[in-house]
This record gives sequence, C-alpha cells and structure tokens, in this order.
Amino acid sequence: MIKLQNLFYLFITVFVFENTFASENNSLIVEADTSIEYFEKERYYLASGNALASKNGVTLRADKIKAFFDKNKDDNQIKVIFGLGNVKISKNKILAEGNHVVYDLYNETIKFTNGNQFFKTEDIFIESNKNLSYDNKTFTAKGKGNVKIILKKNTKIFADEVVALFDRNDNLLQEATGRGNIEIYTKSSKSFAQKARYNRKSNIIFLEENVRIFQDNLSIIGQSGLTNLSTGVSKILGNKKKQRVKGKFIPSKKK
Repeated sequence: MIKLQNLFYLFITVFVFENTFASENNSLIVEADTSIEYFEKERYYLASGNALASKNGVTLRADKIKAFFDKNKDDNQIKVIFGLGNVKISKNKILAEGNHVVYDLYNETIKFTNGNQFFKTEDIFIESNKNLSYDNKTFTAKGKGNVKIILKKNTKIFADEVVALFDRNDNLLQEATGRGNIEIYTKSSKSFAQKARYNRKSNIIFLEENVRIFQDNLSIIGQSGLTNLSTGVSKILGNKKKQRVKGKFIPSKKK
C-alpha cells in the first residue's frame, strides 16, 4: 500500500488511455482533502475527505471514493468507481445525489443504492428510496422503490418503478413509463392506475388498468384513460371489450 496523507486538496492524476494515442480528456482526475491511498495488491485507489473524481465531463463528489483498476488488463485502466457517503454526480445540466453509487466507466452506467437518492435535469426530478440508475449510452434513467417524479408545473407522479428516456442532445425528457400503484397529481385532478406513460411531444399521460380519475366534483373509472397536461383535461377511454365508462358526481362539501 502506498499512502499520501495530510495534504490540503491532495491531487493525483491517473491516466486512463483507451490506446496509446488517447486524448487528455480520457484521464481520470482524483482529489481529496485527507488522503489518497493506493492498494497495490487489490489494485484500487481510496480517496478520503471531500473526495472528487472527474472524467469525460462527469464529476463525482463523496466522502470517500474507491477507483478500481481492471484486474484482467495490464494497461492501468480504471474500470469502476465507488462513491461512499454524501454522493453528488454532475454532468452538464444533470445532477444526481445519494449515499452510495457505483460508476461503471466501461459501460457508462451510474447506479445509486442504499437510502434515498434523486436525479434531476431542467425539466424533471426523479426520487427513489431503493435504487436509481442512469445509462449514458441509451440516455435512460430507471428508478425502483416508492419512485416520485415531478414534472414542470408541479405535476407529481408516484410509482413502484419508472423508466425515463432523455434526448441525447439537450438532456430533456422524451417519455417516461411507470408501473405499480400509480398516483398522479395535477393542479386540477388526481388519478390512480397500475400503468402510466408520459409523452413529452403530446404532453399527455396515458393510464391503464383500474384507472380512477377525480376532477372537480366528478369521479370516473375505467380500464384506460389520459390526462392532458397542456389543457388540464382528464378522461376515461373506451376499450375493445366495450366495457362501459362509469362516472359519479360528488356533491361539493358545504363550508
């Protein structure tokens, strides 16, 4: 083990080259307040105290950072980075925070686990209490465990699982799919279902399975429905089985 300690913002650069002529942007930069240790046998760096690691425009901050070399290769390439405690990851206009993260540099995936974590861009906020991941190759975020989504105009969506797809050019949300115990709250309505799909182009949330929509003094139920976030209109849709749409007017409560 090689240990460097008690330096203010100790700085070390680990060059990670894909080939002999790799650019400087492929370098992994690691910094820490307290220490940076290299464990030669296990082949990893441990940065402690307000640690920071950056590569290819991605910045990871945490109480501690472990950077593991690929044990199957001899060219000193960092394969996986672990962030432990008060983790923050940023790239362009994307920000994610949590307690524990695994950043796979080869597959370009980031996965948060253990405790609450969130991921946000300019137009969406995703929070989970189980795990939350982002794939930089497919521009897809996935969340499990009491997932909460907040869209513009304070539209809130709750689900057991969520998959969100982003535009590769501007990181804006394109569509999102939720499954399990769906709850949607807008300024004028609240809806419940088992499946939901949001489309940015139409700005509509499509609902499926045991759909219940409450708007003003009317509650309607059916197997499918939608909420138009642009117009504020929610409605139940008919289906191929010709099941009847049911509505119930709820008297206003006297003040």
